[in-house]
Amino acid sequence: MYNTLSKTNYIWMHIIMGGIILDIMKELLLSYTLVPNLKTSGIMFISIYVLCIFGGFILRFENRRTIGTVCLNVFFPVGVYVVIAYIKIRPVVIFTLLGISLVLALLLSIFILCGKIKTDDKNRRLRIIKSRIRRALSVSQTLLTLGMFVIVTIISVEILSTGKLEEPASVSSESYKGDAYVISENMDMLMLLDDDSWDNLDITQKMKVLYTVVNIEKQKLGLTTKLDITYDVLEDELMSYYSDSSKMIVMNVSTLLSESSWGTVMCVCHEVYHSYEHRLVDMYNSVGDEYKNLHIFSNVDEYEQEFNDYITPEVSYEGYVDQISEKDARTYQQSRGRDYFYWVNYYMLKNDKSG
Repeated sequence: MYNTLSKTNYIWMHIIMGGIILDIMKELLLSYTLVPNLKTSGIMFISIYVLCIFGGFILRFENRRTIGTVCLNVFFPVGVYVVIAYIKIRPVVIFTLLGISLVLALLLSIFILCGKIKTDDKNRRLRIIKSRIRRALSVSQTLLTLGMFVIVTIISVEILSTGKLEEPASVSSESYKGDAYVISENMDMLMLLDDDSWDNLDITQKMKVLYTVVNIEKQKLGLTTKLDITYDVLEDELMSYYSDSSKMIVMNVSTLLSESSWGTVMCVCHEVYHSYEHRLVDMYNSVGDEYKNLHIFSNVDEYEQEFNDYITPEVSYEGYVDQISEKDARTYQQSRGRDYFYWVNYYMLKNDKSG
């Protein structure tokens, strides 16, 4: 046995270090998690922490109570939480490092377990086998913890340096030439909107599809100004929003993780239409009076008033949905949603028949 801590101190070290880790997690990783909200992610982390600590106690409580094993036991659940919470946003990093750790753990475990036992005494053989199993599990946990430590470090550095997990991708107005961005010309990408395909995409892959949708909607509406799309952790009720000051569509990560492809596409169409409404206001204010009665400007007065005194859902949900700018955006999103739905289903049926 190799113990440098008493049982009482060993338990207290786990409690104290767990509190420190939870505080750090709350300030960093829990705040940027893909779990829908901070309360849920906190409960999830604490549950994982308790279960992993219990497993660590089974492995090491009797004969390996050291500061080192406390650190391993405390950090292991942090790694497990990060892997679960971020697997859809950083799959390559997580799968690569976990794969390397698992292969090394498997090889070392085989080496430990398959060594020759030089005794014929059954009780001694049983003790040796139990000891080897415990050692193999301990080594595996150590290697997995090291792999997850690298994963947590990479994600933490990225959050600290950028404030989010991915920089928004710019949709360039130079892309709009001819019919390059119409639905029918982008079906290879849009076929991923099929429910079975969409549910198997990670966030990065879904964003690539949505970049295409933004391009298509820009061409549809004749927009040539900058328009970016990104994602962030937003309030649960908010699926997305458009900021005209930054020309940015922001998707809620929970929308990308749990919303259907059609609901997500309609969100994007809704927000692109808000950009169009702002451009109508800009144009209205720049043309001469002889053009201001054109039908295209029929709702622009209301748009401008609403943008200057916008009613958010938090202030009044009824007031929010009754705004002309919101009504027009909802009408547009439903119309365009049907277009995407039609084309994807048309190509699915076409492929089924040809197959």
